[in-house]
Amino acid sequence: PEQLSKKIGGVLSLEFSIYLIAILSIGIVWSILQQQHIVESILMGGGIVSLVYIIYYSIFHLDTKGRLKLVALTILIVFTVIFWALFEQSYTSMNLFADRVLDRVVFGHEIKAGQMLSLNALFIVVFAPVFAMIWDKLSAVNKNPNTAVKFALGLLFVGLGFGMLVLGDHFSGDGKVAIYWMIFAYVFHTFGELCLSPVGLSAVTKLSPVKIVGFMMGVWFLATAGSEYIASLLANIASLDHSFDNSKDLLIAKKSYTGLFNYLFYTGLLFGTVLLAASPFLAKMMKDETND
Repeated sequence: PEQLSKKIGGVLSLEFSIYLIAILSIGIVWSILQQQHIVESILMGGGIVSLVYIIYYSIFHLDTKGRLKLVALTILIVFTVIFWALFEQSYTSMNLFADRVLDRVVFGHEIKAGQMLSLNALFIVVFAPVFAMIWDKLSAVNKNPNTAVKFALGLLFVGLGFGMLVLGDHFSGDGKVAIYWMIFAYVFHTFGELCLSPVGLSAVTKLSPVKIVGFMMGVWFLATAGSEYIASLLANIASLDHSFDNSKDLLIAKKSYTGLFNYLFYTGLLFGTVLLAASPFLAKMMKDETND
């Protein structure tokens, strides 16, 4: 409190200065976000600088055990980028898919495409206690998967979610895709989120050296921001400039979105399998870490 009350330049207190800078920065950040190339440069630059500093710190400031933990955390953060880049398709390509390709009529009432986004929140509420119970049961018999395995399961589940949409297109013929395929997709995506998200920040605090925990937290959120940007690039693969008023445009849309979802399906399975195969080695690197 005493430090915050100190005057800067004899005019404003440190506390008030922080509030003022925060308010003024809103406009600056908003202006930057309108320029995609600037955002891209910031994300790439921040990522490179962060990686270089992590390498420097692990070599010159850590012993072998601490170095291995930091490397393991960095690997997990990279896989996190892949997960969220796939998961965040719900706000872009999946939402457009629901609007243009999905049969959203249920009992004579048409559900709006945007309402499908609420499925994730609903399934979080429904399945979070189930997952918590599963992890507790596994912990009781010393079988709770380590963090790397849970990250791998997250990637596998998010890939399977896109697989549901590909299957939905396959069974729909020339018509619209049944709504339950989108529901299945959100179920799998929610399972993936419940495997990865709750243990992510916990892994950062457990595996980071004490002196750079705050920095690694920043790296985690920088990676999340990067995944959002990558998600938008992936969604552009299926971008279309058609008005969807007839069956011809519907088939074009289905082909475009299914092509993207098929790619994301294999991406999730591939990286999930790779991380699952690497999990025993990562577990050894994180050997002092307790399971979540």
